[in-house]
Amino acid sequence: MAATGGSTRQVEDAVIGSSGLSLRDSRITRSVDGDRVTVKVVHVARTEVPLVGPLLPEVTLSATVTMHREAG
Repeated sequence: MAATGGSTRQVEDAVIGSSGLSLRDSRITRSVDGDRVTVKVVHVARTEVPLVGPLLPEVTLSATVTMHREAG
């Protein structure tokens, strides 16, 4: 979606829809630099384990991808 010029909302929908991550716990950014587009996803994985969950730290996961923009 990002490579074909989708809006920020469309990119968010594609990331969330294909990953199963929650939008509430994720931050998705898109940047364009000439003929390249970069999407970065930062997700906070909350620990939801009974009893010991509050003792475990949240884990922050991130991924970045850069791709060539396709001409429309």
